[in-house]
Amino acid sequence: MNMFIFDHRPKYTEMTTKTGTRRKTAKEETRRLILEAAFELFEHQGYRNTTIRKIAEKAGVGLGTVFQHFPDKAFLLVEVFETDVGGVIEAAFNTKPADNIRRQLLHMAGALFDFYGKRPRLSLQIISEAFQSEGAASAKLKAQMNDFIEMITGLFREAQNRGELSPDTNCFDAALAFWSSYLMCLCMGLWNPKPNLKLQLEQLDRLLGQHLSGIKG
Repeated sequence: MNMFIFDHRPKYTEMTTKTGTRRKTAKEETRRLILEAAFELFEHQGYRNTTIRKIAEKAGVGLGTVFQHFPDKAFLLVEVFETDVGGVIEAAFNTKPADNIRRQLLHMAGALFDFYGKRPRLSLQIISEAFQSEGAASAKLKAQMNDFIEMITGLFREAQNRGELSPDTNCFDAALAFWSSYLMCLCMGLWNPKPNLKLQLEQLDRLLGQHLSGIKG
């Protein structure tokens, strides 16, 4: 009897594991289909003209299935952008110049300007959601914003250690000042009917020059 149990328990465990893996894969595939449908509809119909029902129909799933994965449309918008934005920031950080804080910051900003400039309408909407809503989407966006500011603070600290900045520089305040200029220039570019973020990057460079001139050692 003990031998019988010994022979069958591993087979049952293996079957359960395979079933769980299949369910996880199916869930991930459903999530991917919903995100792809949402992105396509947001891109071509606009965020405001897209409903959760239209997204469900496009993805080939039930309305309830969408809500099982995403609490609302705003959260879907954030999810559509978040992975791509995270990849852009990571790639820019890994390819930034070895020194010179001004060139490093412009390199980071340029990569993000290029990304947002390819989809200006949606970019403005996601910025709006970050500051207007109080739901899960806003919390997710604000967390990403805080991570970005923390990364920029780290760049200022490294520059300070290299002697590029005054020893008494408050690196967090410097990062906030840069982020404020970055966001203003980004929004001004996106508000233009024909966004030209190259010009906005040049403006950011001028603002950054003025900003750094007051904290250089």
